[in-house]
Amino acid sequence: MGMNAECKRGKFSVSNRNFTKGSFTIEASVIMGVFLFMFLALFRLFFFVHNKAWLTCAAYEAAVTGSMAGELSGQDANFSAWWKANTLKNAGLSGLDSLDLQVQVTPLGKVEVSYFYQVPVIWQQMPMQVRVSAESRILRPTAWIRQVKAAGGVFMRSG
Repeated sequence: MGMNAECKRGKFSVSNRNFTKGSFTIEASVIMGVFLFMFLALFRLFFFVHNKAWLTCAAYEAAVTGSMAGELSGQDANFSAWWKANTLKNAGLSGLDSLDLQVQVTPLGKVEVSYFYQVPVIWQQMPMQVRVSAESRILRPTAWIRQVKAAGGVFMRSG
């Protein structure tokens, strides 16, 4: 060898420094692989939570839009909620497969908006089914404001 280098029983010394041959490289590759896997899993979890929060907000916004549509603009509550939900659905969320939408106006006077989607888990053969839904009763804001003003006038006269 050259320049003060000796090889004795797995140790390599250069100018009075001892190094174990290759053990650090093996350990670092294992640890880096574990950290990389954990980082990617955490990154995937963040996207899942973001998408679910985004779709929950979109479902509530569409339900409220549909519940007030009949009173404010004279449109059908079902169509208004579907249009708003479909507009928000195409926002470019990442990692979603087969995002479906369902809008329903119940006989009890509620607008229900639901999103259904699949999230691939480890293997593509086992996707996780996720459902996000929101509901809002059909609102009549003008009638409610008139009732509040009338009640306020009664309280002002009596107080």
